[in-house]
Parts: sequence; structure tokens; C-alpha cells
Amino acid sequence: IPYRAGEHENDPSRLAKRLRGVMDAEAARLGLAGALPRLYMENGRYVTGPFGWLVARCHVVKRAFGQRYCGLDACMSNLMRPGMYGAYHHISVAGKPTPEDADDPAAEPLNVVGTLCENNDWFAKQRPLPASAGVGDLFVVHDSGAHSHSMGFQYNGKLRAPELLLRRRAGPGAPAVVQRVRERETIASLFAETSIPADLGAPLRLDTPAAATRAEARDGEAPTRKMFVWAALAAAGAAAAVATALAMTRARQTA
Repeated sequence: IPYRAGEHENDPSRLAKRLRGVMDAEAARLGLAGALPRLYMENGRYVTGPFGWLVARCHVVKRAFGQRYCGLDACMSNLMRPGMYGAYHHISVAGKPTPEDADDPAAEPLNVVGTLCENNDWFAKQRPLPASAGVGDLFVVHDSGAHSHSMGFQYNGKLRAPELLLRRRAGPGAPAVVQRVRERETIASLFAETSIPADLGAPLRLDTPAAATRAEARDGEAPTRKMFVWAALAAAGAAAAVATALAMTRARQTA
């Protein structure tokens, strides 16, 4: 699909004709007449890619190393392609004209980054964007229909965003309709398929505040305390690992 301005959309009919010509020529050369292999193509990106947008709000702006960074409330867990292998996605800022290029006087090279504690959590590096973009603005990452939610993950407890469907009603002048087709993930849904061994305590009750209150009254403890226990165990393991690493370092220095 055309990710950049000026790129052309693929023509399936033209592509099919070219493939047919190549296959027929190769079949004749190899003597495969009457026994042509079947060619299958996965066209998910062509069907869904141009029709999805990741919309995120800028929550923080900072200047460092002579550059300006716009931090969004989205991250690689919402769209991993730019950070994973440097894929380009067009970005616009809602309500602000998109600069034509870096020479546009209204443009400023911006770094658009996410919320993960990973140094490759980027949506764009030094991209010409409106110089007036800042906290509170909505950033729209285009052509993400094929690889946004489908490649999403929950690293660092990131909850996946809801999905909205924009539908255009039939008839001239009919208003568009927005419908929610996937709910926003919650902490309860994050732990919905988690099973806690009986010897580690009572099951977590994260569905509703009322349920949490009932569980606390029944069990005599805060139902979310088990999560702090897990954190404590993890911290203890990390402390042990650090102590081991320090001991190994001292041993090497002594040797």
C-alpha cells in the first residue's frame, strides 16, 4: 500500500496479468504445461491497511539533545512497525495543516515517541510536523489498519486500546456513524485468564470495586495485595541477581 505521499496504489488486475505472464513463460520453459502450480497471496494489508488509523494524544513535550520530543499516550504495543524495523507511517496532527516538507516555515522536525521504557519506542524520528503541535493535540498515525491491534501486545501491563468503526450512511448528506467494535482492555481483563495456585493465596478479584470490597471483607485482606506480593517476589529475585552479579564482578577484580 502507499505509505508515503506520491506512492501509487497497487493495481490488482495489472499485477495478476504480469504474474500470469511470468508463470506461463516459466511453465513453458520448464515443461510444466497442464501442471501449473497454484499461486496464493496474502492480501490482508491491501484490504485493511489504508482503512485504519491509530489516534493518540500528546501528553508531554520535552527538549533534549537539541531536538523536540512529543510523547504520546500510545506506544509500540499499539503499533510496533516503526520501532521494530523502522517502517514509515504518515503522521498528521488533528486540526493543524500537515507541512509539505522540512522547508515549510510552519514545520519543525519532531520526534514522536511512546510510553514504553524501551529506546526503540518511536513512531517517527525528526519528522517535519506542525511546529505548533504540543500537549493535548491528537496525533493520527495513518495506514495502520493491518498492523496495529493485530500485532499488539501487553508488555509492561499495557492495556490495548478500543477500536472504533467509522461508517458512512447511504444517501447524500447522511452523517457518518462511529461504533465501538472492540472494548478497551482493563486490568480485570488483563488477569482474566490467570490462575493462582491455591497455596499462594485467594484468587484476585479485580472485576468491580464492589466485588473487591466483598472479597476484602470475606478474606480479611485487600484482594489486590497478592499483586504486591508478586512484585515483592520479583524484587527479591532481582536483588539476588544484582548481588550475584556484584559478587562475580568482585571475584573478577580480585583475580
